[in-house]
Amino acid sequence: MYEKVFSSHKSSKSKFNIKRLMKGRSKKTLRSEIDRCKDLEQRDNYRRLIEQYGHKTLAETASIPLSSSKISQGVIRDNSLITNIVNSPKPLISPFVLKNSQQQNIPDDSLRELNNKPSVSTSTQQNGSSGGRSFSSSIPTVPSRTYERSEEGRRQRIESSHYMSPTFIDSIIKKNARLAQARKRIALENETKIRCHESRRAAENERLEELMRQKLSVSQEPVIADLTPEMDDAVDDALCLRPPGQLLVENFNIRITREDMNKLSGLQWLNDELINYYMELIVDRSKKTEGMPKCHAMNTFFYPKLSTQSYKSVRRWTKKVDIFSLDLVFYPIHLGVHWTLAVVDFRSKEINYYDSMGSPNAKCLHHLRQYLSEEHANKKGTPYDTSDWTLSSIDADIIPQQMNGSDCGVFACTFAEFISRDADLAFEQSDMPLIRRTMVWEILNGALRR
Repeated sequence: MYEKVFSSHKSSKSKFNIKRLMKGRSKKTLRSEIDRCKDLEQRDNYRRLIEQYGHKTLAETASIPLSSSKISQGVIRDNSLITNIVNSPKPLISPFVLKNSQQQNIPDDSLRELNNKPSVSTSTQQNGSSGGRSFSSSIPTVPSRTYERSEEGRRQRIESSHYMSPTFIDSIIKKNARLAQARKRIALENETKIRCHESRRAAENERLEELMRQKLSVSQEPVIADLTPEMDDAVDDALCLRPPGQLLVENFNIRITREDMNKLSGLQWLNDELINYYMELIVDRSKKTEGMPKCHAMNTFFYPKLSTQSYKSVRRWTKKVDIFSLDLVFYPIHLGVHWTLAVVDFRSKEINYYDSMGSPNAKCLHHLRQYLSEEHANKKGTPYDTSDWTLSSIDADIIPQQMNGSDCGVFACTFAEFISRDADLAFEQSDMPLIRRTMVWEILNGALRR
């Protein structure tokens, strides 16, 4: 029993040390040591021995015999310590055991039967002393329900565990089903997002392919026809700067000198006279050619007056023309060092802004829409509804763009010429040298080639 109770102590097993250890340890400490035993039945036997003989000295307990074969086999292996059996004058059941037995619900009849049981006693000399105490020849075994309670508690704990519940498997299946459904929903959402992205990408690719086809389409006739040798000779002669003030052509109340015409050579900027004259050529062609849209072009000084001095400064500019009876009206816009073009299309109720450098101009579009309302009220005497009109600055990826800082005037004139015959804007920067020479020939001859 010493080995089982004090197995963790490393001191020697002398009587002195045993007594010191027994005095120094409380019942609570001894019980905690016993509770470490893994064999429940053996632990019960240790507890009963300590409870029954806890009031005796260590010398007296050394001579206690073992009547239970299980205890003798499992508790005290050294039988040489048991030297004699003596009668014990004290009851076999200590008050400590009685107290614990009441807690364990041991019947009183069983306790009385154990105390009244006859015993065989002998006397022996211990440690040189004569006489001794009387002990029972057999150690009474007090029924214990600790193991049963432990088994019962363990069984109840097992039965009360949620793992042993009959609905445990169903709950796991339902939980897994919910998780699977959530994963399936996420997968469906991701598939829907992927399809939306793919459809948008396909639509964008189709739009870009269509734009590329339009830009790369090759018609049987070139967009800008080459000049004949006779035309080239006339153009070269007109671009000769000397004498600079010589008048080359006068029409539409506009005079074009050699100095003006020379603006169409190289990379020079176009002036107001060249642009106004070319716009008048576009209007004249629309009047003489059947099937073409009816056109009118405002002077290059029109928009600066409108934007800075209001409608009153330009209300007499259309005294001889009714713009509301036309299809297209062109407005050359000069922004100081850059030429652009605004077009009012009465057929589709649109005001479009064309910039060869891709910049928008919402202010210009609003000025022109306000001008239409005030012009109609002044000329027709009734309000003009422009609420359903569309104002657009055409994107740079739709119209041709210039690659230098000097061809903006040529681009503005070419925009007007193509739009006036409802043609696609199928020219580009590389066509500018030929277009410049073609414009010289057209101004000299007072008519457009196309």
